[in-house]
Amino acid sequence: MCVHVKARRRLLSGVVLCSLACPLLAQAQSAVLRVTGRIVPGSCVPELTGGGNVDFGDIPATTLPRTGYTDLGTRQTALKVQCPLPTTTAIRITDEHAGTQVDAARAVLGSTLATSQLFGLGRAEGAGVGAYPVRLTTPATVDGKAQPQTLVSPDGKQWATAQGTVYLDGSGAQAYAAGQRAAIARGKTMLYPLTVHAALNRADALPQDKVIGLAGQATLELVYP
Repeated sequence: MCVHVKARRRLLSGVVLCSLACPLLAQAQSAVLRVTGRIVPGSCVPELTGGGNVDFGDIPATTLPRTGYTDLGTRQTALKVQCPLPTTTAIRITDEHAGTQVDAARAVLGSTLATSQLFGLGRAEGAGVGAYPVRLTTPATVDGKAQPQTLVSPDGKQWATAQGTVYLDGSGAQAYAAGQRAAIARGKTMLYPLTVHAALNRADALPQDKVIGLAGQATLELVYP
């Protein structure tokens, strides 16, 4: 008899536990697991001519005007993008020395340039060394064919035709491609001709007793629209 009673108590205990747990199960919240990803073409490879080095050479400090900005002129380079298969690609650029640009250098670089279109040349004893914009010399070529338009997009999805001279935005907020009527050209080899125009700060803002290096650096990144 004792054994029988003990077994019955265990059974009743199980029923009570279940009745207490069931309302909790009924009120349980749900969570959603999403599995995402993209199938993308084989990696395209970007390469800048000259190893990406745009050299303005040695500038004698004695030639810099004390209260004016020195126009160093322009240098040409190009970004070549090679893809294993015909691909639609775009580029964006980020100034690695943003915040060091000398905004007043617009006096010789172009008064309509936005701050984000002026790239920094580093600092010397706290003063900005200068600034430079980067512009697309012409629309890119795709597989050797000149494209009629440069296209621009803030999100890499909606594209519009760029108007006038195309100065690249160093904040990385804009993407650039080549094509026509908001349609990006597809190809295996894209060539973006680039012009770099540099200017130096006023001599009275820079140290005169030491070598000052121009330390501009920007990263060009591929975008797959």
